[in-house]
This record gives sequence, structure tokens and C-alpha cells, in this order.
Amino acid sequence: MKHEFPSISRDIVLALVIGATIVLLLAVAENQDVAPNLNRILLSPGLRLAHATGYGTHDIGVVLAMVADVTVYGFVSFLVLRVLRTMLS
Repeated sequence: MKHEFPSISRDIVLALVIGATIVLLLAVAENQDVAPNLNRILLSPGLRLAHATGYGTHDIGVVLAMVADVTVYGFVSFLVLRVLRTMLS
């Protein structure tokens, strides 16, 4: 139990880095017109949140959309990391 906290904190940080990487890669792919419809679907949680708050075109809306997308993909990555660690232990 003593080593559980560093493992969880390491997984949280790693998951957020993975989430940020996914969002950046999707944004670059959307900018280069690589599968634009798929990218819009994958980036839609943050965009929907930004439009729901009324800040869709403002700078705060862009930041809100990025943070929401990083959180969504970071959470999914965290779950995958924890499941893999549990299965491999």
C-alpha cells in the first residue's frame, strides 16, 4: 500500500500527457485536412462544451475546448493504464 500513491500519481501525469498528445495530434490532423469528419467527431466534447457556454469563438472557448478534450482523453488513458497495470501485476 505504501507504493500505491506514487504509482497513481505517475499514472495521472502520464495520462494527462497522453491526452494532451492525442489532442495536439488531432488538431494538427484537422488543420491538414486529414480525415476532417473523423477529427471533428473526436474533438467534439470540447467544442460542444465551448459552444454550450457561449464562448465558442472567443479565446476562452478555445482554451476550454482544449482542456475538456485533454481531460476526456486523459481519463480514458488513465483507465487503460490502470487496467493494464492490474492485468500485468
